[in-house]
Amino acid sequence: MIFIKSIKTQIEEAELEIDDCKEAKIVLDSAIKSDYLFHGHNLTCQKWIKEYDQRIDYLKNFLEGAYNEQ
Repeated sequence: MIFIKSIKTQIEEAELEIDDCKEAKIVLDSAIKSDYLFHGHNLTCQKWIKEYDQRIDYLKNFLEGAYNEQ
């Protein structure tokens, strides 16, 4: 038997994940601004921030469609 999450559950999870991604970006941005990181690590953090931005965009697009289905 395959369990499919309700659209309401999917929306709640997406909203929570967006909040988590935003928090991760804040932490990474703070680490970059601290000047404690090696240059290479700084660049890695910047790449991670871009990944979080992409995930946030994806989730926002999902939410837009999900809200229209309700």
